[in-house]
Amino acid sequence: MTFLPTLKPKEIFIYGEVIDKELLEHCKSKIDIKKNSIYILGIYPSNFPKQEIVIEDFKQKIDWNKIPLKHNHINTYKNNRTVLCTHHPNGEINELLTEKRSIAVIYSAWRLFIQYKKYLKSGVWTLNDLPHGLDAVKLLKKENKFYKK
Repeated sequence: MTFLPTLKPKEIFIYGEVIDKELLEHCKSKIDIKKNSIYILGIYPSNFPKQEIVIEDFKQKIDWNKIPLKHNHINTYKNNRTVLCTHHPNGEINELLTEKRSIAVIYSAWRLFIQYKKYLKSGVWTLNDLPHGLDAVKLLKKENKFYKK
């Protein structure tokens, strides 16, 4: 299969299992790895780096119906794809240039998955939440945290 050259922008996709390196070193089997990893589809929008990568929980390991709405970290992307609202509770992502945020965004998706698993066991959500959209911008500016726009 080949694609002829075009000026029309295209999206680029990456996919695979994501797990923290330190946790991976403690996994004793493939079952441990599967239990502690999330399979993602990363989508680089056609206007990257103006818009950063978005992450889909490809195998839907997180059931957001089991989480209180105030901790709901999902958004809708093109064609009604459900993607994770990656989590940077202090706006720390804003320290990085958009084109250098991919690893931080992917790692954030994994942290949301681990928080979900912990919540199912304990019933306590410990990850700090940041409101979405303009409310987040206002809060970060008010607290003088990592917001540079």
